[in-house]
Amino acid sequence: MIGFGQNTPTITKPAVRMVNDKIKISYDIMNYSNDDRFNVWIDIKDSNGNSVIAKSLNGDVGNDIKGGINKMVIWDPDADRIELDTGIYIQVYAEVIKSTPEISEPSKIVFHKKKVKASNLILQSMALPGLGLTLATNGKPHWLRGLAGYGCIMTSIVLNRTAVSSFEKYKTTSDVRTRNELFNSSKMQDDLSEIFALTAAGIWVTDIVWTLVGSSKMNSSGLSQETGIRIGTRYEPMARAPILMISYSF
Repeated sequence: MIGFGQNTPTITKPAVRMVNDKIKISYDIMNYSNDDRFNVWIDIKDSNGNSVIAKSLNGDVGNDIKGGINKMVIWDPDADRIELDTGIYIQVYAEVIKSTPEISEPSKIVFHKKKVKASNLILQSMALPGLGLTLATNGKPHWLRGLAGYGCIMTSIVLNRTAVSSFEKYKTTSDVRTRNELFNSSKMQDDLSEIFALTAAGIWVTDIVWTLVGSSKMNSSGLSQETGIRIGTRYEPMARAPILMISYSF
């Protein structure tokens, strides 16, 4: 009925015949393109020109029908409770639809990251090492360094109190062997307390330095510790102090 493109599709006059109480309607769609798809429907009228509602239609009828010859539609009047006691007129309609929908050009939206002030990150990291970077990197668990730092502080306090207690017992004990054991325990506990305290300080210093190094990168593409910069600490027994190590791989 309607065509698009250089050629206009045409529908041949339908051939109608009755087989086993069913009506077979055959037709051809000519002059079509391979990409053409059709909406096909059947219009039936009785001899008085009244429309006959046919629901029991099967075959090449409906949406997305390809063009070609020997198209067939089968109608079962009995299923629609229609008695064919007079003549009927059958006409086939088809309209071209596009088989492929139109697609627009893609639109792009860019999300700009908010700039992060290094001073704010440092204040957060001073309260809890790693907290500033956790907030700046959408929840990555840098805050675990803070737990380690506070864990070192608590361990240092416990060891210090234990060392003091051992030393007090050492001063009041008269047995030489017990005094030596208490003195050595007190010294070892005091040394360990100092090591844990210095390690905690190293964690705080390392996190602040790392925050300073990475704050500029967070304002552009985000901060990642998988870059060439490596920052870490270790305890140096000879110096009895934590050492801050910064390296860069090319």
